[in-house]
Amino acid sequence: MPEMPRAKTKEELYKQVNDVETILDKSIIPESTTKKDVLLMYEKEIKEKYPDQYSEYLKTLKNINNHTFPEETEKIEYSDAEINTIRDILSGNKQSPLDPILKQKADNDGRLKAVRSAAIWFPVIYDRVYKNNEMPKISILETLGRGKNACQKIEFKDQIFIVKPLESTAEKAIAQKASDLNVGPKQFESIEHHLTEEFVEGDILTKINHQKCTPEFMKKIGIQLGEHLKTLHKNNILVNDQILSDDFSRSHLIVNKDGSVKIIDFGASIDLTNFPDITDEEVFSLIRTSPGGAFGIGNQESMEIKIEEYRKNFLSKIKDVKELIRTKDIQLLNEGLHFLSQRLPNVEYLFEGLKESYII
Repeated sequence: MPEMPRAKTKEELYKQVNDVETILDKSIIPESTTKKDVLLMYEKEIKEKYPDQYSEYLKTLKNINNHTFPEETEKIEYSDAEINTIRDILSGNKQSPLDPILKQKADNDGRLKAVRSAAIWFPVIYDRVYKNNEMPKISILETLGRGKNACQKIEFKDQIFIVKPLESTAEKAIAQKASDLNVGPKQFESIEHHLTEEFVEGDILTKINHQKCTPEFMKKIGIQLGEHLKTLHKNNILVNDQILSDDFSRSHLIVNKDGSVKIIDFGASIDLTNFPDITDEEVFSLIRTSPGGAFGIGNQESMEIKIEEYRKNFLSKIKDVKELIRTKDIQLLNEGLHFLSQRLPNVEYLFEGLKESYII
């Protein structure tokens, strides 16, 4: 007997309706009713009561799933100078508004209206939208440290990208190095002060199905994590963040279906090649990932005092890069293993694999 299709949850239905309304730039549900009323109906009821809206919804949804723009969507051509102007504004390097001619072009741009996201101007996204006529599906990813609605997931039929602002000055170079080492997501050309990278398929470590967490599976994850850390350490990169799990179940380790893993998000990471010569920004990053480290910092003056104290009381006593990496790794991995053991079974085998491959 064939499997019955899984019914969407109310949350999934709301999101799908919102996505279509965003692309249409108008409501697909009449003002005389509410989304809640519609989403409580069976499909047959919706078709009978709101046939025009239902037809429009299906037509638009089909366009989304096909990842192409409707033929009537107007396409505007931009010069290289115009594109660079817009990218300069998005990167924060230029504060002046668009000149009237360019603004009018953007206002009449059917693709821009359909996508409704500044991510359309990022190089790899722009090429696919304007040169290949591909329509992306865009959603917001909730993250800490980068601002609300700052990170976007850009889905094309064959590839998914993440666009996000940098969390630190060094993040772009570190993310590129991690990509080159096959430890982190692949990086693409972006605009200044932002990253454009591949979306890493898989599950966040803390969200893995418990049935998968056999001793062998967990040990394999631990071995790979240790190897990734070892690779980064050889290149003087300190991840300096909670890879495994924090008390809110956040994790920076993605596990693919085949059990392979990658580390994502290097916003707090530090390149220690020139240690002990590191910037105040990097010192503060070390402080904020230490237990209670950022407590009492309420303004620029208190931050400067805290940074000076940390340099004097902690960093001055660290003899070399290896000692600093080892100290921070032990702190963060112990914290992560503690929280992870409350969420997944057989974490002791992950620890066993980590010990087997972790070298510094």
